[in-house]
Amino acid sequence: MDDEDVLGDGPDFPPLSPDSMKKPKAPGKLHKRPAPPQGLNHSVFHVSAKSPFISLLKRAKKEVIKLHSRRRRRRGSGGHSKDDGVILVGLSKAIEKTLSLGLRFQQMGYAIEVETDTVYIDDDLEPDNLQEEWKQITRHVSRVKVTVSLKSSKDEDKKKVLVDAD
Repeated sequence: MDDEDVLGDGPDFPPLSPDSMKKPKAPGKLHKRPAPPQGLNHSVFHVSAKSPFISLLKRAKKEVIKLHSRRRRRRGSGGHSKDDGVILVGLSKAIEKTLSLGLRFQQMGYAIEVETDTVYIDDDLEPDNLQEEWKQITRHVSRVKVTVSLKSSKDEDKKKVLVDAD
């Protein structure tokens, strides 16, 4: 049986182009708003798709060490709290780079914690017709947060127990 026999004499469909697979555009011009800030302190790093990987790695590592030493001095000799770490935040296209940074920190011996969620961002739609009002369109953007901190002695004790159990 030939391919022509199976297809028959049906209508000839034009080939799909990348433009025909896109969502239909809303009438007017879309003004995208930036994502809301994640925090105003120095321990939150916003990762973009264009952020240089190595410089982010170095700045975040320096900040983790600085935070750890500052909190250790304040508390005395020990203990870790959840806020001992640096937070790397990446949205949509930058998620891959953010997770790569987290993986690199994990390979260097740091403790990491990964959290994913969705951020809702309201954009403004300027209509083509000047008599119409502007509209707000909500878009959903994926977000990943990677918290990087120094491993505590408790983490090392857990690792020893797991290794001894084998």
